[in-house]
Amino acid sequence: MGGVKVIPHPAGGELTGSFHPDLGWSHYRALMRVESEAARQFYESEAVRCHWNKRQLERQINTLLFERLLKSRDRQGLPSKEELRKLLQEWQEEAEKDKP
Repeated sequence: MGGVKVIPHPAGGELTGSFHPDLGWSHYRALMRVESEAARQFYESEAVRCHWNKRQLERQINTLLFERLLKSRDRQGLPSKEELRKLLQEWQEEAEKDKP
């Protein structure tokens, strides 16, 4: 009869801000699995902007679109170098926090 068993949230389970009306719960389930806050925000905004369905969003997450764009040399249509540096720094800081 002990206490209540605590079930931990998956990586990225702490979505911040409000929910966008163009994204359904399945989109947010996929976003919850993204560990990096910067990457999660990127995928959410791109899903809205590009009208990605859940399957398209999951494909972009699974193929590491955010990380590939950070390393890309072709900058046409991408955020500025300063914005990408900031996102990369946030991503690296989060990766450092997750190390044992």
